[in-house]
Amino acid sequence: MSRIPVKRAGRYIRASIAVLVSVSAFSVALLDAGTAMASGIGITFTGEPPASAVAGLPVTVAVSIRNDGQTITSGAGSKDVVTIGSSCALSQSSSLTETAAGGIAHFPSVTIETGSSCTLVATDTTTPHNGVIAASSAIVVSPGPPSHLAFTVWPAPGEATAGTAVAPFTVAVEDVYDNVETTGVGSSDVITITSPCALSGTTTLSADSGIATFTDVVPSVSGACPLVATDGTRAIAAVSSAVLSLPLPSTPLKVVRVSRSVTVGTATTIAIVGRGFYGRPRVLTDATNIRALVTQDKRTVLTVVVTAQSSARRGIHIFTIILLDGKRTSVHVTVV
Repeated sequence: MSRIPVKRAGRYIRASIAVLVSVSAFSVALLDAGTAMASGIGITFTGEPPASAVAGLPVTVAVSIRNDGQTITSGAGSKDVVTIGSSCALSQSSSLTETAAGGIAHFPSVTIETGSSCTLVATDTTTPHNGVIAASSAIVVSPGPPSHLAFTVWPAPGEATAGTAVAPFTVAVEDVYDNVETTGVGSSDVITITSPCALSGTTTLSADSGIATFTDVVPSVSGACPLVATDGTRAIAAVSSAVLSLPLPSTPLKVVRVSRSVTVGTATTIAIVGRGFYGRPRVLTDATNIRALVTQDKRTVLTVVVTAQSSARRGIHIFTIILLDGKRTSVHVTVV
């Protein structure tokens, strides 16, 4: 940092007052410049997220690019590009990358999908300030409305025998993003277990913090006995899931056709026709912005609710069907 040497200035004490005033002003200017150069560029959340949010509902935040605590309203830094990330899963349809205007980047729609306590992290991606980050205050995230049931723990195939209780299993009430309804709506719903095989024991329970744990469900016969969980408290989109508790049949898994295409931006119910659909198979998709949830399996027809976000690529996608015993097959689904 440039400075005016005191000793050198002392040699010119005979200089005119005008010169001394000029030197003094120049010295102050240099000191000010040195302070500015010593300060660093930083970013901060000037529009913090709310203390609480609901999964699936957008929140609004704002991030400022600053120099020495002051927002850079013009010039270098005032138009930097800022991105938002999080310790929780964010919807890819959110506004996660914005360009600052007058030193402030506004994010009108940041949507958290999964997580319970989240922090947003803003990152400046514009040279030479790229890599500068800021963390928001914490957000407590509540699940969205109940959407479906899910077997979160289930007996392995072949574990149970007729007349004997199957191993303990749990059923969770979840929102569309698979968050368990731990409090509030859905957290104490009444869950009932049924099956094509006659059942005895305790087959109806109230969920505790969104989870019902069944320890005394007894099938009466051996063979293919899928267990179906139904929410008796509310009508929700996907009301059942199934698990095969008794030995799997030898019927090979095969797909014949898909009944219809999937529309971007909507939740579309499709039927996959074939055979061997036992025990609520999982369906995996080839894109993160396309979700598939099995709502019913009838051995020859698999009913699947597919949600394709607006960012999903149109065209042919590959869905993989996986049974509990690891058997799998693929099917092509058209997204339009």
